[in-house]
This record gives sequence, structure tokens and C-alpha cells, in this order.
Amino acid sequence: MSLQPDFLEQRSLLEEAVINARHIFECYPKFHCECNFIKRYWGFTKQEARRLCNYNYKDLVNFVPEVLKSVAVTTIRKFSYKSWRYMDAYDKGLKGVAAE
Repeated sequence: MSLQPDFLEQRSLLEEAVINARHIFECYPKFHCECNFIKRYWGFTKQEARRLCNYNYKDLVNFVPEVLKSVAVTTIRKFSYKSWRYMDAYDKGLKGVAAE
């Protein structure tokens, strides 16, 4: 049944909602954090928060949103480009060090 053309062409409810809202729907391979730039963004902000924080929970709650806002758009774009390069390498069948 899963190989039937109508089954393969059917979009998920989530995909339909996203596309109907005129957004782009992209699926990344499971567990491939290098294909998802948001992981790089979060990792970068986590590193910055740790570097600048005094490890007080109250300060951390106030500080994290500021760190998230402080990341330059150019830095976020670099994370995005890096992820696209990984996806392109995987699409070409490269693995491991060759994908670097």
C-alpha cells in the first residue's frame, strides 16, 4: 500500500497547513543535526550564554533571549550555508570526511 502512487503523493496534515500558509516545508533527515542550521544557531548561543553568564538561574532566564537576539544575521546565514553544503554533499552520495 505504501508504494501506491496516490499514497506517495499524499501530503501530511502538517505539510498541508504549512504550504497553505504560503511557507516553505522542508524535511531534514532524522538525527542529522548538520543538516539543520537551527542546531548550529542554538549551539552558538548556548556557548555565548555560558561564556558570559554567571550561572545564576534568574540571570540566565533574562540573559538567554538577549543572546539569541544578539547573533548577527550574517552569522545565521553562515550556519544556513554550511547546512546546505552538507545536504548537497549527502545528496551527491558523499559520506563522512568526504562530505566535509
